[in-house]
Amino acid sequence: MFKIYLSRRLHETDDDSSRDEGVRSRNRRLFERFDVSDQHILALNDEDILRVKDISAKGFSCEISQRAYDKFVLADVYEAQLRYLGDQYEVVFKVAWKANDDQVGFELLKPSKETKVFFKRLLLPMEIAGSLHKVEASFMDEQNDSKTWYHGDIGTDLILWRDDKGVLEAWQLVTNEQFVEWNAKGGLRTGSTQTREDSEGGLLEPAAELMIPDESPSLSRLRLATDIMMALSSEDSKEILPTLTEKPWDYGSESTKDDDDKK
Repeated sequence: MFKIYLSRRLHETDDDSSRDEGVRSRNRRLFERFDVSDQHILALNDEDILRVKDISAKGFSCEISQRAYDKFVLADVYEAQLRYLGDQYEVVFKVAWKANDDQVGFELLKPSKETKVFFKRLLLPMEIAGSLHKVEASFMDEQNDSKTWYHGDIGTDLILWRDDKGVLEAWQLVTNEQFVEWNAKGGLRTGSTQTREDSEGGLLEPAAELMIPDESPSLSRLRLATDIMMALSSEDSKEILPTLTEKPWDYGSESTKDDDDKK
């Protein structure tokens, strides 16, 4: 999902007692953490590759080797570079806790406004992606053999359609009263949704939604869809991502700019 390069240690603590205390007990979790152990998220430190286990608004934790575990000392501070979808952030992390001889927690130190927004931006998509589960084929209408349906929290439904050869023809993501959809002929479309008064969702189908399209693709909605697909551990999401990698942030219409300004 993203990569973190711990480039160098800025300084180390001289308080041995605080080091020992941090190893014995983990800090209380004041911020909700999202498990990302199945995602392609790596933190690199010299020759060591650190797999990110979970992320919160304040930092992240890693599962690491014994050699790397011994390297990181409680309260030591590292300069780091974070990369995600072509964006780059310079950040500073502190070793906040150590546990079980293979886990280390890192806390953001004095993050810039831009970095704070970035971390918070990832949390909702991670929450949504973590809640998505494929609906069993036995629940699908017999006429929808070519359809794959995922259902999750915040009124989220992801549906994919394929042709007779299994090639992806279209997909639609509805979440949090907005939608993003794509088809091979028409490309991407975004908008808001309203549940029709005469429609009720059930086990067989999601509730019918009234789609209100945007005049042109919304940057914020495209980013949300991209982040959800990046966080979703699924072969289907890997097929969807190429349809979203037309650099959604390159959409330059006035309506797209206005959409972001309102947020």
